[in-house]
Amino acid sequence: MPRPDVSAERRTQILQAAVQVFSKRGFANARMDDIVQESGLSKGALYWYFKSKDEIITALMEQFYGDYLDAAILDQPGTVTERLKVMLEQIMGGASQSMLLLPITLEFYANVPRRADMGAFFQRMFAAYRDLLEQLLQQGVARGEFPQTTDPQQVAQALIGLFEGTAIIGLLQGQTADQIAQQLAAGTRLLLAGLKNLDE
Repeated sequence: MPRPDVSAERRTQILQAAVQVFSKRGFANARMDDIVQESGLSKGALYWYFKSKDEIITALMEQFYGDYLDAAILDQPGTVTERLKVMLEQIMGGASQSMLLLPITLEFYANVPRRADMGAFFQRMFAAYRDLLEQLLQQGVARGEFPQTTDPQQVAQALIGLFEGTAIIGLLQGQTADQIAQQLAAGTRLLLAGLKNLDE
């Protein structure tokens, strides 16, 4: 019988080990040997999937932030408000794990001024994130859910600031995932309610 493909399983094993190592040691002090030891794999197996620590960091960033960018939400039924709630649930999905990943998340942001590759990644990610929200908001304007005076680009940027800022501040203050989710939902409701009242 052919052997099952274990590539995805091995990559996940390595990335999970990297999270543990980076959380304890930070990006700068972590070594590939530390990830080898944490993963339980051989050094050859690790280098088969990732040639460097930077490749692992890039894979983690793509994994952490990829859930924000599910374009399928544009074709889902429901109002924009209802679908934004779905997006919030995606952002907060596995929020208990976010507590563990806080050191990694802060490392990503802290390294942006010092590493051009990380800066470029976040520019691409936030541009795609903003574009997705803009398209969603444009649907709301076209359907009469929001006033014609709504500026989708500005509102999209405000929503990103709301989502990211609320989540990071909540994590730093030691709030629970449920508390952060409630604050995100409340902030989003207030922002969208304000939009609906722009013409009044």
